Amino acid sequence: MRARRGALLLLLGLPGLAAAAQPLAAAAWQRMRKALVGLDYSGTLVLRQGSDLQTLAIEHRAGSPDRDLLTSLDGRALQITRSGTRVQWTLAGASPLRLDPGRLHTLLPLVPDVPLAALHPSYTLTLQSGERIAARATAQLRIRPRDDYRYGYRLWLDRASGLPLRVQLTLDGRPLPEEFRFVDLRVGARADLAALRGAAPVTATASPGLPAQPALWRVVNAPPGFHVRVCLGDGTPGSEHLVLSDGIASVSVYVQRGPVPLPQGTGVRGALSFVSETHDGERVTVLGDVPVPTVQRIADSVALAAGR
Repeated sequence: MRARRGALLLLLGLPGLAAAAQPLAAAAWQRMRKALVGLDYSGTLVLRQGSDLQTLAIEHRAGSPDRDLLTSLDGRALQITRSGTRVQWTLAGASPLRLDPGRLHTLLPLVPDVPLAALHPSYTLTLQSGERIAARATAQLRIRPRDDYRYGYRLWLDRASGLPLRVQLTLDGRPLPEEFRFVDLRVGARADLAALRGAAPVTATASPGLPAQPALWRVVNAPPGFHVRVCLGDGTPGSEHLVLSDGIASVSVYVQRGPVPLPQGTGVRGALSFVSETHDGERVTVLGDVPVPTVQRIADSVALAAGR
């Protein structure tokens, strides 16, 4: 009887039970990541970014490698295909763009795509009951930040399959206008292999083996947990593109020498924060789905690497 009462309180998500919920939250996280790769599913989802709404269709086929096809149903025709970590973007009227971003296991937007062990201690995970979404019962997984340098997440996970049916970003516990939700989901539906044929591009424009330490520039005072994961050159002497991440959140840093036809300043669009400043003749632009203090601190921390 006591065990049943404890389980009921846990499902109700009453305060003070975060520590007890932690093992269940960890199990839910691991189940979600397995479901994203190992299940066949298809469906229709709505993506909200600020005031913009977009309807998308997704097809996923498990296998080795697993494959995704994400298709826009509104506006200009766009298809994104994925085979393993290789991704191809095809926009109507434009040449396909192929890349290999390395650690990518789903095309579903906003889904944190890291192993449980890679989560920085700045986040905590709890599990509670969730609402019905797309006529399916859910449990709500909450990812809460311990500081002001990152957003939180709410993930409504399908109780039957473990798949995320809705993902929402939060700031100080309040929802941001950045989320997706399924309006229709079919688990076990076999995706059309012909439609997914484009998910295996032959070439790639980036490599997961790129050096993590920038050659010219570094970030000397990044927020806790953020580290440079990728450094790319754009062919212009002295210019670089750095990508920092804490395991969930990613921030891009562009350092460009010479005149740059971009306005300076700080701003927010939906969940995207950005800052663009000039330091000793170099334009530093930082942007990512993180709060403004994060991009500002990173921008103020960009400096030449030792010996440069």
